[in-house]
Amino acid sequence: MNRCFCDRCGKEIKEKSAGYIATNRRDRKNGDLQLQNKFEEKDFCVTCMNEIEKFIKTNPEAMKVKNEPEEKPETKEKKKVDIGKIMALKNAGWTNKSIAEEMGMTQNAVAVQICTYRKRQAAEKGAQDE
Repeated sequence: MNRCFCDRCGKEIKEKSAGYIATNRRDRKNGDLQLQNKFEEKDFCVTCMNEIEKFIKTNPEAMKVKNEPEEKPETKEKKKVDIGKIMALKNAGWTNKSIAEEMGMTQNAVAVQICTYRKRQAAEKGAQDE
């Protein structure tokens, strides 16, 4: 007599038949049904099958296919930087910290904008001198 044990809980399956999980997968290119299903090789007792079914019904998010792209959350629009205002404030003697607070930016972002602006100005001046 062959004995069968649940691959989930390890208990002996005394019912006439064991349950298994069938997943159907299709090849995206040609639509053919793919037959490799590692879960069909496993046996589950009635209790475990009921728990698996309950999990599936109560956790629909867990059943989503992971490799399909999910809807992207709305991305924040990139805030445009008013370099003219930054440079006007800097030339008026404001500190990077004060400019950052006024513009809703970090001090580092202000410093980067000022540095980039000055490099562009120097490059444009150098191009005009040639």
